[in-house]
Amino acid sequence: MNSQPGGFYHHYLPSDDDRELISNIDLVHARTFLTEESSNISIQLEDYQKQIAIIYQQYRNKLVQQQGDGCLAKKVTDSYIQFLTNAAIPKTGRLVLNDRRIPLAIFASTMSRENSQSKRNFFEGCRAGIASLSMLQQIIDTDNSFSNISFVNLWFASSAHKDLLPLHISTAGSVFECLRPLTMVTYGYEATAVSYSNFHGRHSLNESEYGSVIGEPVLVNYNASFNYEAEHGDCEPSDKLWTVMIPHFDMGNSNYGSIHPQLFRLAFLCWLRSLLLVDCCISLLQRNNTDPRPGSRAFGQLLIEELHKRELKIDVSQKLKEARTFVQEWRHSVAKGRLAKTILRETSQPENGLFSDAGKVGGKLGYKAHCERYGYTDENTDHRKLQLRILLRYNDAILRKTRSFNIDKDRFKRWFMKLPSKTNIYQALIRLIQAEHHSPVGNLEPAQVQYLKVQCKRPEGFDDDTWMLDPDLVSEALRKRASIMWTAGTTPAKREANKRNLVTRLNNEGKKAVEYFTQVPINILANGRAHIRVKLDGEEKSEPDGMWIAGSGANVKGKHILDYDPNICTTALIIKDLQGSPVKLQNKYLLITDQWLLSNSRDKYFRTFINTVQLFGQELRPLIKEESERSVAFSGERMIQLFMEEYCSENELIVSTGQTPQNNIPTFQSLMDECLQMKGTNFEKEIWNHWMTMPTGYAKIKKMFNKFQKCPPSNKNKKTWIIPQLERKRPISETTFSTHDSTRPTRPTVTNLPSTTSKRGGATITNDDPFLEWWREFHNNVNGDVVTLNFSNTEDGFWGEFATIEKRRGIMDESVKQYLAVRDVKKPQSLNALVRRYGWTVTKIKNGIFTWKAPVNQPPNQAMRKRSKRITN
Repeated sequence: MNSQPGGFYHHYLPSDDDRELISNIDLVHARTFLTEESSNISIQLEDYQKQIAIIYQQYRNKLVQQQGDGCLAKKVTDSYIQFLTNAAIPKTGRLVLNDRRIPLAIFASTMSRENSQSKRNFFEGCRAGIASLSMLQQIIDTDNSFSNISFVNLWFASSAHKDLLPLHISTAGSVFECLRPLTMVTYGYEATAVSYSNFHGRHSLNESEYGSVIGEPVLVNYNASFNYEAEHGDCEPSDKLWTVMIPHFDMGNSNYGSIHPQLFRLAFLCWLRSLLLVDCCISLLQRNNTDPRPGSRAFGQLLIEELHKRELKIDVSQKLKEARTFVQEWRHSVAKGRLAKTILRETSQPENGLFSDAGKVGGKLGYKAHCERYGYTDENTDHRKLQLRILLRYNDAILRKTRSFNIDKDRFKRWFMKLPSKTNIYQALIRLIQAEHHSPVGNLEPAQVQYLKVQCKRPEGFDDDTWMLDPDLVSEALRKRASIMWTAGTTPAKREANKRNLVTRLNNEGKKAVEYFTQVPINILANGRAHIRVKLDGEEKSEPDGMWIAGSGANVKGKHILDYDPNICTTALIIKDLQGSPVKLQNKYLLITDQWLLSNSRDKYFRTFINTVQLFGQELRPLIKEESERSVAFSGERMIQLFMEEYCSENELIVSTGQTPQNNIPTFQSLMDECLQMKGTNFEKEIWNHWMTMPTGYAKIKKMFNKFQKCPPSNKNKKTWIIPQLERKRPISETTFSTHDSTRPTRPTVTNLPSTTSKRGGATITNDDPFLEWWREFHNNVNGDVVTLNFSNTEDGFWGEFATIEKRRGIMDESVKQYLAVRDVKKPQSLNALVRRYGWTVTKIKNGIFTWKAPVNQPPNQAMRKRSKRITN
């Protein structure tokens, strides 16, 4: 059952008290069934083998239909089907008693395929089987190998494909319909949950309940074909397919580390009770009574009653309860390892100390699975009644948590029928439990609630924290969080490994591109910047000036860690020292805010920041999200243009740079506040307010003004500015954000220009091919077309048409980079010289704006010559 190599089995010897208990139990019928031949019963095993083999062949065919590549189906070979069939049908004479039924079957979750290759049965191959064999031999005092017990597996192909669970359940149910077991032993959580759910999903048993039902008999039905939704009235699954099931925990998990003896005692007592149940079953069959009929609900109820009567003379039930309680408490103790605690769970828990108590965490069934199962209330009364009937048939775990369902089903029915239409049934059940119990289902502590709010993502469909009341949803959120942390390398184990490798990683800082800002080693330079490369869309990208860490530089420089820590701040990256502790200056954290990332590196660092935020299950601020969805990147130049067109379109303006007006001269800040309130975006308002808090805020703003025209001091008074009249007006549409979806991609600025930048600070074009490709694409005629080259408007004219060539070749194309470099540095000399050589007429309109007139001839088929930079000796 546990196919992982390694491990070993701890031999267990019962205590003297338990040995005495065995000696007082009469198991003659069970011993005979397990050890002696029953040759007086004539059975045609070939019929069973043929029926079961057909079931597995049909399973293989359905695998091919559901998985087009048939990769998984190829593993279900004919020899493997024969092995599964033989495992389900033991030796002749030990299989069927009365009415073609078997007294006992084992139903497990997983089994190693190595057993089929070695042709070993359950008790000879997997460690769970070997451990069980040892205990069975001690209980009935024999060395028999017990190859006569029927074994059926839930995941006989691969448990990794959870979407195939319904197919595996129906296949296992069909095998059991052929075998007709009267008692059943389940191994592992999943097989137990499927059985509890009457082979209709696995919702009827929460993982948190699993530990409390170990060893307790329960009546289940394995009629997987019964349609819970189509059947009307009080119809129930077939009355021939009932069995009494006793859950066991998976012994395959108890092969590693220091295992407590009480674990084996619990397994030992579970087998003792299971054999006692088999003995009662065979005793009832030998009475030759057909009433109640074997396999009926009544027969199963009678069998449980017979078991309890036999147990009145001994204290098996009490001893089993004590062992189960001890194991549950042992699991919850903080001192024990995580692996040991998984013994009564399906899988290990996330590495989080707040939730180390596994009993407080639910199963793997998430919100989507629950909602798909229950749906929404229907406004039609007849349909609502059908929904109620289906709900009652499921008998799921969440229903048993409601007092009204357990105590007064009529009251529960009235509550359900009164729910408003289109109500999420699952959420309504959670809120009903809260109202009836007056306390959260999960019984979470304040620290746990805070962790779930900050670190985990709220399930889809919930607009409040009600989801925390359900252990299933808490468990789902924790598992998703654990997966995120593992992916990002931020689990405790990975963080320790990162620390051990920190020297190597720091030596390589900036050389390896990162996908997330989690524990990134950086070197902060004296100018307060750190160079970081990021990986986006399969490409490595960086900013030439790196990332600016405000407040660092002379104060904080050298080797540090760049990290995202939602416990400290969800809207910024944080600087930490090499020990992982946040760095503070004047009692403030060193943060790289979402605002800076968006306004300075929208296409690189900010996109990586978004990926990091989503990785941690967090969300962007609404203001940041709104700005990031605009088609044009933020530019401070637009804010200045708005100001000048509002106040300087007709004449110059004198403003005060102080906090208060001087001699009736208004303050620049008040005018800009007023302008942005009328015309600015929310992000521009936030940026402006941030600049006003910076010591160098006015210097930054004046630098922007100088891009339009100089703003000299007024009479050498540095506290006032003279802002000249706006000379070069540009339509706001050139820099304003578009309100419609553009068909052209947003073109990022090309910053890596070592091969195209000239010594004079401009850019040089050495490849004519992109220009000729543009000419043939848009002006392949003899009409003398006129084209505008405008470095202030890259959406129209030549640059607008060239975007097609850019998109076709890609911005990483070396020749395209040259043209984009010319565009970004706004130096037209090289480009104008190129077009003149091909006969175009270039006319300057004003600075940065030219017109090109095409010659009256077709574009050439190839470039005149391939030009390269002149190399001097």
